[in-house]
Amino acid sequence: MARPDHGHQCHRRDRDQAQDGRTYAVAGPHPRPLLCDVGRLCVGHGGEGTGHGKHGCVTVDAQHSGTHRGTRSGIDLSHVDPAIRPQDDLFGHVNGRWLAEHTIPADRAVDGAFRTLHDQAEAQVHELIGEAERSGAASGTDEQRIGDLYASFLDEATVEARGVHPLLEEIALIDDAADPAALAAVLGRLQRTGVGGAVGLYIDTDSKDSSRYLTHLSQSGLGLPDESYYRDEKHASILGAYPRHISKMFALVFGGFPEQYTERAGRIVALESALAAAHWDVVRRRDADLTYNLRGFADLVAEAPGFQWDLWVDALGCSPQRMAEVVVRQPDYLTAFAGLWSSGGADFADWKDWARWRLVHARAGVLTAEVVEEDFDFYGRTLSGTEQLRERWKRAVSLVESLMGDAVGRLYSALVIRRDDLYGNVIRGAEARYDRELAKLGGPVDRGEWFMSPQTVNAYYNPGMNEIVFPAAILQPPFFDADADDAANYGGIGAVIGHEIGHGFDDQGSKYDGDGHLVDWWTDVDRSEFSARTGKLIDQYDAFIPRDLADRPEPPHVHGAFTIGENIGDLGGLSIALLAYRLSLGGREAPVIDGMTGVQRVFFGWAQVWRAKTRAAEAIRRLSIDPHSPPEFRCNGVVSNIDDFYEAFTVDTDDAL
Repeated sequence: MARPDHGHQCHRRDRDQAQDGRTYAVAGPHPRPLLCDVGRLCVGHGGEGTGHGKHGCVTVDAQHSGTHRGTRSGIDLSHVDPAIRPQDDLFGHVNGRWLAEHTIPADRAVDGAFRTLHDQAEAQVHELIGEAERSGAASGTDEQRIGDLYASFLDEATVEARGVHPLLEEIALIDDAADPAALAAVLGRLQRTGVGGAVGLYIDTDSKDSSRYLTHLSQSGLGLPDESYYRDEKHASILGAYPRHISKMFALVFGGFPEQYTERAGRIVALESALAAAHWDVVRRRDADLTYNLRGFADLVAEAPGFQWDLWVDALGCSPQRMAEVVVRQPDYLTAFAGLWSSGGADFADWKDWARWRLVHARAGVLTAEVVEEDFDFYGRTLSGTEQLRERWKRAVSLVESLMGDAVGRLYSALVIRRDDLYGNVIRGAEARYDRELAKLGGPVDRGEWFMSPQTVNAYYNPGMNEIVFPAAILQPPFFDADADDAANYGGIGAVIGHEIGHGFDDQGSKYDGDGHLVDWWTDVDRSEFSARTGKLIDQYDAFIPRDLADRPEPPHVHGAFTIGENIGDLGGLSIALLAYRLSLGGREAPVIDGMTGVQRVFFGWAQVWRAKTRAAEAIRRLSIDPHSPPEFRCNGVVSNIDDFYEAFTVDTDDAL
C-alpha cells in the first residue's frame, strides 16, 4: 500500500520496505506486472541450437540443426562463448557472447532474459490498452476506466498546464495541521492515497491462523532503499546526494532556489536517519518468528505511546475496533518512532517538512516534466545508474497496471476515472486499492487470490497459503519451449517450479506447516542438522563477489545470511529438476542433441534463464535490498554444489568450479 511507481521498479504488494513480505518470488526487483488479457499473450520461440564439443565446450558448427518438436535443444547457443569452459564458469560459457556484446538499453538498470519477456508483454499490453482507449466504451466500464486512465497520463499538455497546483492543495493539509494530533490524522489520510508514512500497513493472513486476515504494521518512513543507506560507508555518496535532491524538488514545488531549502532538507534526512537507526536490518526482517508479534490495539498504544494511533487509523478509513488485533513486525521500531514523535526527539516543524517531502516524493511521477526529470535523476541515475527515463507510454502502461491491474468490474465499480485528471485519478485509484485491502478484515480468506498478475514474468511461493503460483507469462522461452527437447525445459521452468517448492523447506518456509500456519513442526535434531548445512551455504555465498564489481578497492560481497532462502530455493529447485528429468526418461538413454547430453542440456537451460547484465550502481543497490543472489551465482553457485554437474562436464580439481 505504498505509492505507485511511475518510473522505477517495485513489487505490486509493496510493504514500503519490500523485503518485509511473506511471498517468495523466483526473481528479485523486477518491472511491474502488466495489465493484459492472458488469452492474447503470444508465446514466442527460443533461439537455434548448436553443437557441443570436447569437455562440454560448445561449438557453433551445428547452429541450425534440428527444428522438429523435441529435436531442438532449446538452448540459444548464439550467446555461448566457446573460449570459456563450463567447468570454470558455466554462466560465462552459456551467456558469454551476449555478455560481451550486449549493451544495456539507456532506460533500464538491468537487462536479460526476464526483461526480454517483459518487453514482449509490455508491447502486447500497450496494444490492448490502446484499443480500450479508442473504443469509446460506456462510462463506468473497465474499458472506459483503463482507456481514460492511460489517456490522462499521455495528456502532457494538461499536466503541464496544471503544474504543481494539485500537489499544493494536498500540501495545504499538512500546512494547516496545528499540532501532532492533527498531523497524525493527515498522515493517515495521505497514506490511504498512496503516500508512505512512518508506519507501513498491509492486510495479510494471520501466520498462526491462516483462516483469517489481520492488519500488519511494519517499519517505514525512509526515502532511501533501506536503513543501511543511512549508516554504511559504501552508500556515503548516495546519502550525500539525497538532501541535495530534496532541496531541488522543494524548489520546483514551492519556488525559489535549491539553496533556500538546504537546511530544511538536512533536517529531513536527519529525521529519516533517526528512524533508520531503529529499523531492523534485512536479515532480521526475514525471520518469520521475530516478525510475528500479535498485539491488541490497546497493547499497541501502550507499547508505543505518544503517537495518535486512533486518529491515524480513523483517517486510514479503518477503526480501532476493526484492528482489535494486529501483527507488529518490528515492535521496538514502533516504540522508537512514537518516542521521536512525542518526546521532542524531532521538532514538530521537522515532522511537517518530512510529511511534505513524503507527499512530494509520492506524487512526483505524475507532475510536470521538470519534476519528473529531477525525481528520475536521483532515483534512476544516482541510485541505479539508469541513463534515460522510460518513454511516457511505457510509464502510462505501468500506471494502469498499478491502479487497475486486476481490471475486475466488481472491485472498481465505484472508481471514477476522468480523462482530464491524471492527479485525481492516481489519488482515487490508490484509495480504491487501499479500501479493497481493508475490506478483507473480518471476512473469509480468499484462497484463490493471486499476488502477481498473469502477465508477470515471475513466480512465487506463499507459505501462508502453502501455494506456488506460476503466471502465464513465464511459460515462454527460455523458461519453457513446447517445441524443444524436454531437458532444457527441466532446467528452465522445471527448476523454477522446484525453486518455489523448495521455499516451503527453506530457513523460513520450513517454519510453516501444510496448512500455512507458523508452527515448529520439525524435530530438534532435524532443525540442528538443517542449520549446520545452511550455515555452510551462507559461508559459501558470503565469499562471492560479482565479477563486474571485483575491481573496486573494497568490492562488495553477496550477503549469505540475507540471500539464504533464495539460495536454498535455487539449489533445491535445480536438484529437483534433475531428479524429475531422470525419472521422465523411464530408464531410457537421453538423446544427444547439438553435441550435448540430456543432463548437460538441463544445466544449460538453467544457465540461460539467468542471462543478465546489471549496471554497477544497480548491482550495489540489489546487494543491499534484494534477497536473491546476483544471476551469475544463481547459476555457478548452485551447480558447484550438485554432483551431477561434476559428472556431466567431467570437472576435476584443477577447474574453477
